[in-house]
Order: sequence, then C-alpha cells, then structure tokens
Amino acid sequence: MFNNTPPDAAVSCQSIPPTATPGATDNCDPNPLILFSTDTINQSCPATYTLKRIWKATDVCNNETQYIQTISVSDTEAPLLSEDPSDLSAACGGVPDAPLLTATDACDPFPQLDLTVDSIPGTCPGNYRLNRVWTATDWCGNSSTVAQQVV
Repeated sequence: MFNNTPPDAAVSCQSIPPTATPGATDNCDPNPLILFSTDTINQSCPATYTLKRIWKATDVCNNETQYIQTISVSDTEAPLLSEDPSDLSAACGGVPDAPLLTATDACDPFPQLDLTVDSIPGTCPGNYRLNRVWTATDWCGNSSTVAQQVV
C-alpha cells in the first residue's frame, strides 16, 4: 500500500509540481522495492500534454501494486509583448520607423511576432494614416496584440 501519494492535477506549463516520493508499506516486507517511471502523452501543441507519474511497489514475494499520478499540463496564457507603443503624429516625410518589439512566453521559448501595417488615405493628397498592429502567437495558438496609429 502506498502512502504520501500526490494528487492528480491540472496545471499550466510553468507550474508543474515537483516529483513526489511516496512510500510503501507491506504486511510481510518492511522495505518493498519502489520503482518510478514517467509517461508523457502529447496533445495538440508542445506545451499541452498529459504527464503520468507511475510508482510501482514490489515486495519480496513479487506482489505488486502501483500508483499513478495524472497531471494535465496546458498552455492558456498569451505571450507578452515588450511594449505598447503610443500613437504618434508625424509630418509628411517624417514618419518614424516602427519600434522593434519582442515577445516572451512562459511555455514557448520563441513565440511568433508579426507586424502588419495598413495605410489609410486621408482627405488630401499625401495625407494618410498608418495602422501598425503587432501580434504575438505561441505554439498553442494563444495570442496578444498591440496597435499604434501614426497620423
């Protein structure tokens, strides 16, 4: 029989609990042998999976029992962008370059960062507005967006 077993859990990728060290008792064997293994069952993205921690206890007569802890790991957090650029006013020919933003994510070491720029014509020739939109997306499809207008 096992004691001090960890409960099943549903966690985010950055909060996986440490591996526990349960004990085992037996009526005839004061020190049953405990073996530990781990099985990972992948899901739709690298940061979403099921982790099975398996402890197997065997006594001197080869009687076995096992305990399985199931941990459901998921990534539900969107990446963070390094800044949220302020809107700007610019004179003709003086439009500044787009700032170089970066993205970080707790589960994906390299989230994708895209910049789209739309130019909307104004009422006068040469007069326009720029809409810049940065979107950071992690490998599980979580995304965050910031925008900047330059007029």
